[in-house]
Amino acid sequence: MSYLMMAVGDGDSNLLGAVTEACEPHMTKAGATSVRPAVLMTGANTGKGLISSVWDSTENYFFNRANWLADPKVVEAFQSAGITSN
Repeated sequence: MSYLMMAVGDGDSNLLGAVTEACEPHMTKAGATSVRPAVLMTGANTGKGLISSVWDSTENYFFNRANWLADPKVVEAFQSAGITSN
């Protein structure tokens, strides 16, 4: 079984590619089999960006999340895009 993890963020969705580029190596190293950016096209969150990632284990995502969120390159990408991780 695989698990789809998504992180939705306010901010500039035009910079979502840079955020994905900064996070993807960490996520892949931690076990993600796919990391993709997307922009919501309908509903209350229209225009917000998200990163979806596929994992064989939710624990691998949650136990390693702090690693990429502490990386200066990731922090800079989040700040440039105006995204706050919750």
